[in-house]
Amino acid sequence: MKNKTCFIVILFLSSSLLSTSVKSHDPTNLFVVWVSYGEDLRQLHHIQVDHEVDDPTTHYINLIEIYRNKSLEVSKTYTNQTNNECQYDATIDFVRSDYDRIKVIAYCNQGGSIKFEDWEKTDALSLLPVFATIIALAILIRKREVIK
Repeated sequence: MKNKTCFIVILFLSSSLLSTSVKSHDPTNLFVVWVSYGEDLRQLHHIQVDHEVDDPTTHYINLIEIYRNKSLEVSKTYTNQTNNECQYDATIDFVRSDYDRIKVIAYCNQGGSIKFEDWEKTDALSLLPVFATIIALAILIRKREVIK
């Protein structure tokens, strides 16, 4: 019985030492580069996803999605990564307005993702109701002070 227990312990220790763990990780940076294309329009020049891997044929960025105003516009899949350091793509044909809300998500085939959001001029427009409410309240308070 003692030999059997010793054998099991040695077997367990040797298997844990010999096993290699593969750990997926999130991509580190996502660069989305635009060029001007007319008034308030921009053409996508390229997307670069920094994602360091040992073997870009087995561990890579497998999907890039581009959303315009919360609607999926582009979904591009990949079967390997450009190189050991990043996924680079200058072939996606996409034109956007400065007023579009853009979200780009890149996914690793072994888990993990990174997101880029570009709201441009829409941020100021989304604050318009807040400012209108503040101004209306200020006017009402002032009128009450004048009446007193």
